[in-house]
Amino acid sequence: MENSQTGTSSLHNLSPSLATINIRAEQTRHLYSNVTTAIIANTGIAILLMWILKDRVNQTNLLYWGSALAIVLFARGLGLYFFKKLSPGDEEINNWLYGYAIKSTLTAMIWGLSIWLFQPYNDLETPVLITFALGGMTAGAAAILGSVITIYFLYVLFCMLPIIIWFFLQSSDTHYIMATMLCIYSLAMISGGLTYKKVMLKSILLSKQLITAKEQAEQANQSKSIFLSRMSHELRTPLNAIMGFTQLLLNNENQTESQKNHTEEIYKASHLLLKLIEDLLDLSRIEANRLELHINKTNYQKLINECIDYVRPLATQLNISIDFEPDIPDNIYVLADEIRLQQILLNLVSNACKYNRTDGTITIKLQLMKNHQIRMSVIDTGIGIAAEKQDKVFQSYQRLGHEDSLIEGTGLGLAIVKQLVELMNGKIDFTSKKGEGSTFWVDLPVA
Repeated sequence: MENSQTGTSSLHNLSPSLATINIRAEQTRHLYSNVTTAIIANTGIAILLMWILKDRVNQTNLLYWGSALAIVLFARGLGLYFFKKLSPGDEEINNWLYGYAIKSTLTAMIWGLSIWLFQPYNDLETPVLITFALGGMTAGAAAILGSVITIYFLYVLFCMLPIIIWFFLQSSDTHYIMATMLCIYSLAMISGGLTYKKVMLKSILLSKQLITAKEQAEQANQSKSIFLSRMSHELRTPLNAIMGFTQLLLNNENQTESQKNHTEEIYKASHLLLKLIEDLLDLSRIEANRLELHINKTNYQKLINECIDYVRPLATQLNISIDFEPDIPDNIYVLADEIRLQQILLNLVSNACKYNRTDGTITIKLQLMKNHQIRMSVIDTGIGIAAEKQDKVFQSYQRLGHEDSLIEGTGLGLAIVKQLVELMNGKIDFTSKKGEGSTFWVDLPVA
């Protein structure tokens, strides 16, 4: 067995972080994770070899050999079962590693002694066939046992040494050449095992770093979501108070024109800030997987008409006409969360207004698609989106060059819309040409 201190000290060349990882425990888990593969490989090659040798060697000896191998492989399978069932901790791992080493060495010994058990041979072909089988087992074992080089060394030693000795004891130059070649082959396999061990240790480090980074990211994301949720609730109360007072002031006929303009600006800014808070709250719920959706049969046409009524004052202010073309029967419904679908519609149609041109048009279409989905399209004749910016449309906090414009927005709307659509088993996409307008469409399943 490798000395744990020696193994750990050699790891510092790879990364100081490895010092904090129980390498032996990770190596042992890797070994046990490949036991099933080892059993299948041993069984398959043993059956093939016994079938080839059934008329070439003593069948009783062949049966004894196969039985011995089956017993050891069964013991290895049993060890895997208990390893998974008990899930030993790092402090208990040594005993499991020793048990694995004993059983894998017994497996190698049974394979190695086969050439002695099956003799005498009438030709050179039979021992060469056995040699090929043992060489294949040794090469394949490198990927499984190479992570603990001591175990792999024992496997190669007990698998190949008996056959090397057998060839050396024969009285021909051919046998001597075979023995020499097998010595070189065994050394090459051990060298390959050492290389595999280095690769394996780097893989362990990378895997641990990825797991740690993932856990830290999830924890940070969870903390951020909790913070946003709490702050959103804390900010809503004073904002609602500010908006309430500004509405009262707007209704005060004694205000001068200048005071009224200032009050309107306060109300608009408060409304925008409240919208940003609501968007942040939605985003934090989605990222924390705490957004509850209630998927039901929903009347798409009714929601769209309500959305048009809500947006019409803004459209009228900009002299934008809104046309609705429902190309589906009235009795066809969509599977969606009604409140969230309304949120999606309002975002897409209000965007079509805000980024449109004066005297422009918005066309809303409903189409029944061949894949049992309903496509809702929002088509505008607005300013469009430049081709080089289109890959950022659904990213959070992206205003696509309108950060300093008079167009209100938080840069979160479309990011939230995309995630809501996907949570409802739908798809959203768009086409756009700068200076000509955009078409956003949403596909949702038919109820």
